[in-house]
Amino acid sequence: MSLTSEAAANVNVLPIKKNPKGKIVGFQQKKFIINLYKSKISDQPNLKLNELVKIISTETGLGRCTVQSTICNYKNKGIVKLPNMTKYKYSIKEKTDTFEKNAIRRKVYSFWFNREVPTLDKIIKAINEDPNLNTYKRSNLYRLLKDLGFVYTVRGRNSGLIESDNIVLWRNRFIEKIRKYREQGRKIYYLSETWINADDCTKQLIIIHIGSKDGFVQGGLFSFETKKKSPNYFDEMNCNIFFDWMKNVIPLLDDNCVIVMDNSPYHNEKVESCPTMCWKKDDIEKWLAEKGESFNRPTIKVRLMEIVNQIKFPYDKYVIDEYANANDKIILRLPPYHNELNAIELAWLTVKNHIKLNSTTSANAQELLLDAIKSCTPEKWKSFVNNTQKEEERLWEIDFTVDYVLENMNPTVMTITDDTSESDTDTIA
Repeated sequence: MSLTSEAAANVNVLPIKKNPKGKIVGFQQKKFIINLYKSKISDQPNLKLNELVKIISTETGLGRCTVQSTICNYKNKGIVKLPNMTKYKYSIKEKTDTFEKNAIRRKVYSFWFNREVPTLDKIIKAINEDPNLNTYKRSNLYRLLKDLGFVYTVRGRNSGLIESDNIVLWRNRFIEKIRKYREQGRKIYYLSETWINADDCTKQLIIIHIGSKDGFVQGGLFSFETKKKSPNYFDEMNCNIFFDWMKNVIPLLDDNCVIVMDNSPYHNEKVESCPTMCWKKDDIEKWLAEKGESFNRPTIKVRLMEIVNQIKFPYDKYVIDEYANANDKIILRLPPYHNELNAIELAWLTVKNHIKLNSTTSANAQELLLDAIKSCTPEKWKSFVNNTQKEEERLWEIDFTVDYVLENMNPTVMTITDDTSESDTDTIA
């Protein structure tokens, strides 16, 4: 049996389709086989099928059955069929963007500002009646609120949602510090990473930048094309990329300034690893001995960790923080789940909207990005920073409001559970 280049010319290869995680390996292989097949047939029109299969199998390392069935299906039907792939199902956390999460948080706060204890029933009703927000099932909203750090406060058979103590404490300290730095006349810079997905332009880019009330820092933009095409840029960002970028940016910033950033893993590389309960007991003892600490032998692990926690502060440092301090800069980390306190998030929203409005099938991703960055003028950045400061004031006020309401209801604080079967007006066990 022989195959002709004329036959190959009369059939089409369907465009590549991907599932949400970008898993296209099986289909990519088939497309690759057909491309090789068309090339071989073009060069050697009288090549027999079994000889062609043997050549492609040898060159690609793929099995002969795979090669032969792919070519036969292609020849008979004129297309490369997309294999059945398990569709990736996003969790509610992944499907909900930063701005939606912030809006949900504000819904909860609105009850406290009205001196009303928020319950899950009240919150879901308020959210689902808001045309600017998505509609949520009770169980999904429950999981999302839990992920945002909310816990139940319970009094008898009445309950309400508050934020966990560690988040409230972190937020309070953050606002207190940034106010102090402004009073000292220090310049505040905001940095963050984001990504432009394939729907916005011809490439998917990961972007890092930094800005202040005077606009984006000239020379601070860094971007690169993703390789995995993942919906989560954390997959390709790492400590080395971020640290190299920081070393180039630090000289561009004002002396004695403050750099606000979140707690992404690649921001938090430690100068030295300190023991945790996950460490082996022998390794903890070795670490303590290296620090000159004496302890009785034998000592149980929890007692060893007690000693570690008492002495680890001088050793528990971040690489980025130490580098910034050495260059007369201060790193200030955002409290968890509070991207609304990072002014650059508003800049990213402007950048992405600009790209979406100006994107075409032939658009150049880098050119679109540069134009979008230019659209964030110093005047816009001033409004971004002003809005962020208003958020600081609002969050500062909410903590005192919650204190007032809780003191009057005399609650017992209990962590939210995974059971959503009962009404939130029942006591949570």
